[in-house]
Amino acid sequence: MIKVAENLVSAYFPPDIISKISRCKSVAVSFSGGVDSSVVLISMISILGASKVRAYTFRSSLHLKQELERGMELCSDLGVRQIVIPGPEQEDIRVMENHLDRCAVCKRLRLEHLIGVCGDDSVLVDGTNYDDLKDPTRLGNRVISELGIFSPLAEAKMTKAMVREMAKKQGLPWWNESATACLATRFPRGERLDSFEMDRVAWAEIALKDNGFDVRLRALKGGVICMEFPPQKEEILTLPSGALLEILKPFGFHRIMVDLEGYKVGRIWP
Repeated sequence: MIKVAENLVSAYFPPDIISKISRCKSVAVSFSGGVDSSVVLISMISILGASKVRAYTFRSSLHLKQELERGMELCSDLGVRQIVIPGPEQEDIRVMENHLDRCAVCKRLRLEHLIGVCGDDSVLVDGTNYDDLKDPTRLGNRVISELGIFSPLAEAKMTKAMVREMAKKQGLPWWNESATACLATRFPRGERLDSFEMDRVAWAEIALKDNGFDVRLRALKGGVICMEFPPQKEEILTLPSGALLEILKPFGFHRIMVDLEGYKVGRIWP
């Protein structure tokens, strides 16, 4: 059960940030359904009440449908209004052809769209945390700063670990799930993104995780797929190849490989 409790918020957010939020007429949360934005949404409701909070979620082929669905369920449980919007990035060639600046372009398109629809009375907030600010691979950070978006987790200097700790105490069911990242990261830079291929990779990753494999897939043309396991996985050479093939073959992959270097955040593929 989700806990909407002001005393829990005060344990993680300093008084000046709580005061800043309390003075808002209303807030609009850029809400993906991930751990960070879920913690922000629950915290905003704890401070302001559900009637002064709105959740804005983008529906896009670049993200897992499961995150959208669970986010909609969370908003319903919390009694907060959710507005689902088609992702504007799906119409931009720089994003859909997976350019090097895709992430920054996508972030700007989305935030500028939200600024336009939220109205002057609402403060737009997002789920950027303190660790995100120090991550050079997150090209959208500069956009967030330029547009003046309020990131309460980052301002409170809440790290990823602290956010997950708070999410657990709030009763968020997916508090300890690995970040899924944009599906465009599964494909080579400069390759035209295809919704069918992104869905195929997404469902394959879900099937692997449902069977106990923590893995990130990287796709190449011709039905070639490469698995990246956490780098600390020492027994990578003794993985049960038969079980992995049995899971992945039904998705139509013709060649299935393992990257011996393992998963690395921000790594450009290939």
